[in-house]
Amino acid sequence: MKDTQKPAKSTAAVDETSEGWTDEERAAMKERAREMKAAARRGPRAGKSDGESDVLAKIAEMPEADRATAERIHAIVKASADGKDGAAKPAPLSYGVSLAPLSPEARKKLGLDGDVKGVVVATVEPGSPADDQGLKAGDILQQVGRDAIDSPKMAAEKLKEAKTTGKPVLMKIYREGMTRFVAISPRAA
Repeated sequence: MKDTQKPAKSTAAVDETSEGWTDEERAAMKERAREMKAAARRGPRAGKSDGESDVLAKIAEMPEADRATAERIHAIVKASADGKDGAAKPAPLSYGVSLAPLSPEARKKLGLDGDVKGVVVATVEPGSPADDQGLKAGDILQQVGRDAIDSPKMAAEKLKEAKTTGKPVLMKIYREGMTRFVAISPRAA
């Protein structure tokens, strides 16, 4: 049988100026450790239920002009998610977007006239295919493929159909008075 020795625990203080790490890197590592400990205390499902506080924290970090827009979009999404306008809670899709109805309240908050049709891009998941193609919360999804979109449910159905082909889907997006087309591939499951 082998003798197994455990290394003795060091009682010496850690050298604050250890070589190889800058002060900024050490601070980032400490911050990450704090985040991980906080996440562990909240439990594995806490991230899903605490998503709103994360969104509000990100909005608070934004420059003033962007913050006002983000707050309006958040209010629209929250109203839709709470079912206040009779809509189903928007569900994230494999393309990395959540959608909400383009209600009269949403039109007013986004400054849209009655001619604009479609659904509101409520959220865009960072690093998702939609994010990679430049979609932003507050964009209006007007068309999937050749089909005009008039509800989040319809958009979800069309995106689900497109996903089965495994090919990129063409989306018509309206933002700030401009229309553009983007081709988005679903992420691998």
